[in-house]
Amino acid sequence: MEQLSSDGGLSTGLKGTLKRYADIASFRNEAIILSCASGAYRMKEIGDFFGRHYSRVSRIPREAKGKT
Repeated sequence: MEQLSSDGGLSTGLKGTLKRYADIASFRNEAIILSCASGAYRMKEIGDFFGRHYSRVSRIPREAKGKT
């Protein structure tokens, strides 16, 4: 898996950076988890990009954490 730069690629703009998370992740939920963990985006921004409602986006990292 490719490593993200220390700034999370924020200089490329919102859409470009979320696309980068999507490109490096193995599956959509992993990209959503990475995006949430970065702290750089609102749940609504992530949801809009990935085609999910913000309330669903907020549950994905919690559900993943419970599976470990």
